[in-house]
Amino acid sequence: MKKVSLRYDEVLKAFVISNDELKQINDQQIIPELVLPDSAYPLLHVPAPTEDAPTIAFLLGRDGDSYSADWNYIRSIAKSGVKIRFIDYVHPNTELTGCDGLILPGGAFTSPERYYIDPGEEPKLSPRAFAYVVLIRQALKAKMPILGICAGGQMVAGECGLKLYRNQNYINGTVKIEHKTKEHNAHKVFVSDPSLKQMLGSWLWTNSRHNESVVPDDAFPGAELKIFAHAEDNVPEAWGNWEKNILCVQWHPEDGATWGNHKMQAIYNWLAKKATEYANQ
Repeated sequence: MKKVSLRYDEVLKAFVISNDELKQINDQQIIPELVLPDSAYPLLHVPAPTEDAPTIAFLLGRDGDSYSADWNYIRSIAKSGVKIRFIDYVHPNTELTGCDGLILPGGAFTSPERYYIDPGEEPKLSPRAFAYVVLIRQALKAKMPILGICAGGQMVAGECGLKLYRNQNYINGTVKIEHKTKEHNAHKVFVSDPSLKQMLGSWLWTNSRHNESVVPDDAFPGAELKIFAHAEDNVPEAWGNWEKNILCVQWHPEDGATWGNHKMQAIYNWLAKKATEYANQ
C-alpha cells in the first residue's frame, strides 16, 4: 500500500480525493492507504495522534467527482485521539486490513432488498452499497469494533438480521415526529439499554435526517443486535451488541461532537476505547 493524503476542500468543508487521482493510482496496480495530511490537525484544532494510537477505518462518501469526508465527521473522530484511514469503493476489504475499528457513516444510497420487511427483487448493488456490505462482513469476521451512523447503522442492522421499513411512517403510533429535518434538536431519544444510559443518560436531544428506519422489533430469527433506544414515536434510534462491540445510532453525533457536545463525543470515544483494546489483544 502507498500512503496518499486527502486534501481539504474549503467549499465543500470536507476532506476529498478525486476520482481521477484514485484512478491513476489504481492503474499502477497500487492500493492506496488514504490518510489525513499532517497539515489537517491544526485545521481540525486537535493534536496529531500518537504513534501507538489505534487506526479507525472510515468509509468515504461521494461529492460530485470526488470521494469526501465531512469536516464534522473527521474532527469528531480525530478528537478521540485515533489515526484515521479512509476507505474507497475499489479495494474496501484490502484497505480495512490492519485497522482496529470501523465507522460506517450516513449517506444516500440504495440498501439491499433483503434487509426490508417487504423485500422486492434484488437489484445490483451500487459500488458504495457493496463496499458497506463487504466492510461489515469483514469487520464481523475479524471481531472488529463497529460504529454505524444513520444509513451506515441501518446497513449494519440489515446485515445482522434486523429488518428495515422504507419509511418510518410504517410504524404505528399516536405520536408523529418529523425525522427528515434540518433542526439541530429535532426530537428526544429515550435510552432503554443500561450500558448506553451510562454513556448518554436516560434521554437526549438529537438531530434527525432519515426516511427509512429499523423495525422496532429485535426478535427476528438470527438477529444479532438489540434495540437500545427509541424516539417518542417508537422509531428505533440506537441498536447494537456490546459483546461484539457494535453500536449504531440513527442520528448524526458528529454535528454535536465537533462543537463540544460531550454526549455525542462519547460515542466516538467509545469506539476509540474499543479499538485500543482490539489493537492490544
